[in-house]
Amino acid sequence: MRSERCVRDEALVGRIAVRAASEARAEEEAGRAYQAWSRYSTLAATLAGFRDVAPYEQKARQLAASPEVQRAFARAGNRNAAVQALRNAVRKGLGDAAAIEADFESLRGEEGFRELLRSLKK
Repeated sequence: MRSERCVRDEALVGRIAVRAASEARAEEEAGRAYQAWSRYSTLAATLAGFRDVAPYEQKARQLAASPEVQRAFARAGNRNAAVQALRNAVRKGLGDAAAIEADFESLRGEEGFRELLRSLKK
């Protein structure tokens, strides 16, 4: 019985790793800790199983502890919680869309909020 498995192209995996790690380092050197964290995290998840990703995971953990990344995590958590509260309020029929929108003024610029409001208008 023949196997339909492809041969792993180590050179390709290596080129991807070098390029992606270089981009992550450039983000970090430019002072963009959140973007660097995102790139290192993605790199580790993408290459897991193809090569040792421990250095990328370690760098992502290190950056995750930075104040900039912690603030980004907090903003995302607050945004997600507020959007979920809005969805719950709409589903329960608490008030009209305009009143609910006023309660979530801080979300006005967020794409998820705008999408939700657009869906209410349909």
